[in-house]
Amino acid sequence: MAKKEKEKKQKLKMPKSTIITLAVMAAVFFAFRLGGFLVGLGVSFLILIALMIWFWPTLLTLMGQRAYALGNNNKALRYLKAGHEHGRSGAAQSSAYAYILLRCGRAEEARVVANYALLNKRIAAKEKASAAERKLRLFKIIGPFQQDWNMPLIVSGQKM
Repeated sequence: MAKKEKEKKQKLKMPKSTIITLAVMAAVFFAFRLGGFLVGLGVSFLILIALMIWFWPTLLTLMGQRAYALGNNNKALRYLKAGHEHGRSGAAQSSAYAYILLRCGRAEEARVVANYALLNKRIAAKEKASAAERKLRLFKIIGPFQQDWNMPLIVSGQKM
């Protein structure tokens, strides 16, 4: 009986992103409804700025990947480095930067950046596992540079 109740509680649990989305939608609705058009526009503008700040490392990474696809390697590396060094960056930004560094022929820098995502304490364990997967994919790409990448993978204090 207790097992079924636990399963019901787990099924009703909403993701954090859904709750935040509903709260933002409610704030915009009530700002337009109760405050008028200008207040609603002001609240919408503030929410847009907050989202830009929140997702800035991801936007920098996307701009860097686009610049690389267009053939502008220097601009791509500049954007990706900024995304990687941003305070809110995660393993995805570090992995993208490491991959482009490797494609540009900077294997040693790429190794350092790829290990950064694994050794950074503020990155969650789930993200570190995905970073470890990305690093293994990089191992397959590098081929002749493999002897430079002989550092062991470390995830949550365990060697892989």
